[in-house]
Amino acid sequence: RMITRRAPIKRSPIKRRAPKRKKGENKDYIAWLHTLRCLIDAPECEWFRLEAAHVGIRGLGQKCPDSEAVLLCEWHHRTGPEAAHVLGKKFWSHHGIDRYSVLAQYHAAYTAETGKVI
Repeated sequence: RMITRRAPIKRSPIKRRAPKRKKGENKDYIAWLHTLRCLIDAPECEWFRLEAAHVGIRGLGQKCPDSEAVLLCEWHHRTGPEAAHVLGKKFWSHHGIDRYSVLAQYHAAYTAETGKVI
């Protein structure tokens, strides 16, 4: 014997929430960062798009906050033989850069230009 319903089921409309803001997300800083040039500033940088490279200390499989990002061209960030993703932790010593002093300089410049503190 088949069960039939006499009236359709009344359902409440689906309520969609606004997407959660990720911890450490700072879109204003990332937008400001994209006004700069590649940190390495080599001739090949002109041919590649710019990317925010998150360079802070983080756990395995985690991304550090946007405030710990620097701007690198695609070649120096991911695809080139001397890229941050290729060399890993050796990237900074290979290019002779102290990433923490660079971050401090970026933060000071961002605060001076925008009036916002990171």
